[in-house]
Amino acid sequence: IAIGLLAIVMTLLWTFGFLGIAGIAFTSLIIAVPPILIAIGIDFGIHSINRYREERVTGLGISESMMRTTDQMSVAFAIVVGTSAIGFLSNTVSAFPPTRDFGLVAAIGIIFTFLIFGVFVPALKVTVDRARQRHPIPTFADTPLGSERSLLGRLLSIGVTVSKRGPLVFLLLILVATAAGGVYATGVDTGFSPDDFQPAEETPEYLQYLPESIRPPEEFEYVRINNYLDRNYQQDSQVLMYVEGSMTRDSALEEVYRASQSPPKTFRVERRQADTQSIISVIEDRAERDPEFRALVNRNDRNNNGIPDNNLPQIYDALATEDGDLSTFLGEERRSAQVIYTFDGEAEDDVVTADAYAVADRFRTTAQPTGSVVIFDEALSLVLESVIQSLILTLAGASGFLVFAYWVIEGRPSLGLVNVVPIVVTVVALVASMRAVGLAFNAINGTILAIAVGIGIDYAVHVVHRFADEYHNRELYPALQRTVVGTGGALTGSMLTTVFGIGVLVLALNPALGAFGILMSLSVLYAFLSSILVLPSTIVVWARLTEGEEVELPVVGATTALVGNASASK
Repeated sequence: IAIGLLAIVMTLLWTFGFLGIAGIAFTSLIIAVPPILIAIGIDFGIHSINRYREERVTGLGISESMMRTTDQMSVAFAIVVGTSAIGFLSNTVSAFPPTRDFGLVAAIGIIFTFLIFGVFVPALKVTVDRARQRHPIPTFADTPLGSERSLLGRLLSIGVTVSKRGPLVFLLLILVATAAGGVYATGVDTGFSPDDFQPAEETPEYLQYLPESIRPPEEFEYVRINNYLDRNYQQDSQVLMYVEGSMTRDSALEEVYRASQSPPKTFRVERRQADTQSIISVIEDRAERDPEFRALVNRNDRNNNGIPDNNLPQIYDALATEDGDLSTFLGEERRSAQVIYTFDGEAEDDVVTADAYAVADRFRTTAQPTGSVVIFDEALSLVLESVIQSLILTLAGASGFLVFAYWVIEGRPSLGLVNVVPIVVTVVALVASMRAVGLAFNAINGTILAIAVGIGIDYAVHVVHRFADEYHNRELYPALQRTVVGTGGALTGSMLTTVFGIGVLVLALNPALGAFGILMSLSVLYAFLSSILVLPSTIVVWARLTEGEEVELPVVGATTALVGNASASK
């Protein structure tokens, strides 16, 4: 435990050191990097020590046991690092600089994790065990997690049992469930609201038992007041419309006026006109106060609607003599204007944005809506687009790397495709769960799919590579049994440690961090379950199709028998 914790601290220090050297700011997205490195670091550490213990219990010495461990684990770690780095670097295609920084930092951190857990941890473990031989240092445990006779070993063997009795049927069921989950997952939402980062009015009572230095207040006054205002007062927001074109044309102000008639439902209305602030409202205000200016407006108002549509340069010059700077609503050289629309603050961002573009289409000149609501809505569309792009690149790049790696290492490139199956199941299950519990992609958890792929690859690679190693010396099912019990024990320890360690983020006062903790824990759990339950049957079918193994596939056998009987009856 001490060696593992030391290695994790070193990994984080190296990664934050890279942030400083590269001049990358610590943003809300980079908050996700330490949990990722901790999760994968814990996994690497437990696998190294567990595999070392497996060799030690056979009677091998310290050096020989660690040599066998590193020979096998270093290759698995390298595959994990390569595929995870590809997954994280896929985020560099994002339109958001923070997402690109996240991908780069996570990839560099994974490389540091490999160096520390692949080189430093084995060396330190050997040093400590040699010291134990010379000095009376207590040893609390030296047996591996999971054995065929233990309860954990029997539970882990469920996937192997299924692979013996009906692997193809099981995989078909998984395929149907994954396809259905994928269809359901397409309805996952994207959304952003300040409420996502806002704590509850009153903090949970158990937090008041924390030490005073880290104890939160019993209630957040600003949250209480904000909620009170939301409940009792009309909340309005604004959309800014940037109108580009000569504002000295006779029809310029009439276009602004007509565009505001009969506005969409989300816009505030005054006498069938949108509630706006513009150069027109400045003209109307001045006309109410100044009879001379009002007469000037009336002389240049051909349709008597209060909007001047002649000699606009003269109107602007007269307006500037008293009101001075008109730059709030009128651009330089009077070739652009700003119109501010008021809308219902409780309306959905995507609805308001669509309505704003509908109003913009009413202008004959170029009009572009903007403002925080429009920017947030379009930014979230980019988040979803970036998520999909990075997921496609991740799966394609990781699959290609895995095929190449297993071709070089084992001479079996098809094992790379076997490795991808549990990753796809993990990603689909995670996104479907997001929709089921009502979580949307936002600025923080938009990277969760890359994380799920990284962790899914990590868990699956350990199983597949261990199987390939055992398959050299054993038959299919004995190799599979030894893999699932041995590596599965380490995966169980890694999964439990990570799920409970990262899962405590659920207790965070920041709801966005709590949601991230839930998704991170779910991705680890799904990666574990798919690696232990789905991979064995996938490997058995793979062995039948590519290795010529004489394993029984009941569905294939039954179908063949039916076809044979039908032919004989004819």
